[in-house]
Amino acid sequence: MEIESSETKGTIELLGNDKVKINLEEEPGGCWNVEPRFDEGGVIFELTERKEWKSIRIVSSERAYFYNSPDEKERRESYVIEGDILKVLELEGDWVKGEYCGSYGITTGWIKESDLCEINGR
Repeated sequence: MEIESSETKGTIELLGNDKVKINLEEEPGGCWNVEPRFDEGGVIFELTERKEWKSIRIVSSERAYFYNSPDEKERRESYVIEGDILKVLELEGDWVKGEYCGSYGITTGWIKESDLCEINGR
């Protein structure tokens, strides 16, 4: 399946029921010594825990902060950056409850929907 956002193009390939391979035309950025190289033959992800995701979104803002609840007053210090991939767990108004798997572990929280775009760039 082809994927495209305003910043990222590539493919997602299903490898059975528990693996997916993501290959991007260009490296999305981030810290080069801890992030996988999506542009060098792709990266395979294996399912370790089943969750009910609504969709997958790509961060389109330079920084998108996590919030404890869908409320401007509840901003946390943690954030994701442009090009990061967020798994969507819930939608509420202009907010998305999502999960980010990074080099420091899994971060879950609310993010403004305006800071994200769908895989196809919408």
